[in-house]
Amino acid sequence: MRGSATNAPGAPPPAQVVLGLGDRIEHNESNGGFSRDKKFALRVVKVGNQAGHGEAKELVGALLANAASTAEAAAVMEENIKELVAVAMGVALDEIDAQRPLYDYGVDSLQAVEIRNRALKNMRSEISVFDILSAMPLADVAAKIAAKSQLVNVDSCEDD
Repeated sequence: MRGSATNAPGAPPPAQVVLGLGDRIEHNESNGGFSRDKKFALRVVKVGNQAGHGEAKELVGALLANAASTAEAAAVMEENIKELVAVAMGVALDEIDAQRPLYDYGVDSLQAVEIRNRALKNMRSEISVFDILSAMPLADVAAKIAAKSQLVNVDSCEDD
């Protein structure tokens, strides 16, 4: 006899109540979560070229390396973080305000660790999870990541 946690082959999954999801979940190969769960298939939309996501990560590093000032590097980081938050929260990019702290968008400790790991891996910048979760606006977090990035050419950024 099967337990109540499993379904008979071909039987629909049991109903579940989910609150707080938008009407559109962007599918991104690099992210797990809702976009891969079959229960949410009706809400998932594919965006752009999925092969381009790896290139986008490399592009961020190249943009940081080619930044002419720390302000330009901070703007690159700000856009990157806004994209991460928009995808993770299932909202449009233009709904993310850089003058609000990340916790206002529901960024929790797990997502902060992901942002920190991406900053370390793709931007060669070390930032603490506490800085990401602090009351500091997203723009200031981005500026801090850019200022600490080993990819940003210090010589070209001293003339800010």
